[in-house]
Amino acid sequence: MWGGSAGELDPHLRDGAAYDPATDSWRPIADAPEGRAGAQAVWTGREMIVWGGLPPLQGPEDSGDGPGPRVGLAYDPATDGWRELPEAPVSSGDQAAVWTGEELLVVGVDRYDGSPVPGAAYDPATDRWRTLPPAPDTSIGPPSLVWTGQRAVAVAAQGTGGPGPFAMAYDPAADAWEQLPTPPLRGYDGYETVWTGEQLLVWGSEAGDGYTYRP
Repeated sequence: MWGGSAGELDPHLRDGAAYDPATDSWRPIADAPEGRAGAQAVWTGREMIVWGGLPPLQGPEDSGDGPGPRVGLAYDPATDGWRELPEAPVSSGDQAAVWTGEELLVVGVDRYDGSPVPGAAYDPATDRWRTLPPAPDTSIGPPSLVWTGQRAVAVAAQGTGGPGPFAMAYDPAADAWEQLPTPPLRGYDGYETVWTGEQLLVWGSEAGDGYTYRP
């Protein structure tokens, strides 16, 4: 666990901790180069990659409407050290992130006005970003994103036409999106999604409803 904020006008936190179930104990990890709050994190098998997060507020009059950071961070438990990722081709917003086994995928929208934020993929092997092709609906958000082993499935309870559920899938092998059947979500947002190996489980929001989807 890492990051967060002690308050709206306080600097975002740079510290974190690691928990070992074998010893039932915690240890502090090295401070990151900078703090983040509201960031997304994935595990690659070697590093924890942190992407996005809220820009720090500069004072009481600051609405926080600025773009999110374009530089991600990566933590290596073996060395207890951090590194900065190269600058991404997109700014971070209200996005979801998932690890495909080879790349970090990020998809979402601007957290303040819902305007489209292009998706992007980062490959640690080459230390490079690439921009994803336009999605069927780039203004879903905030989405829930899962990796099925072949595709990244994004599910959200609102789209460009106003409140309304939406689902789509991205295939890295084809570098293409596919629109999926409309999910019967009753809530506005806040859904969580997991992949069981055979089907998608979607649940949450203020409606407390849940559904399954089989590709």
